[in-house]
Amino acid sequence: MSASNGQTEDFNNRIKLIKRIAFGYRNFTTFKTRIYLIMTNKITVCKKSHTPFGV
Repeated sequence: MSASNGQTEDFNNRIKLIKRIAFGYRNFTTFKTRIYLIMTNKITVCKKSHTPFGV
């Protein structure tokens, strides 16, 4: 068996993408909520245009 940090890297990359999209959010709570919604698949992010879709 080999260990992989693939899931951790995916998580970190998605947070970095959210940070680029989130530039200009008024407070950290909004940013944290966006991370939660994306990580729990409540909303999705189009990686090409950095535009959030879904609700």
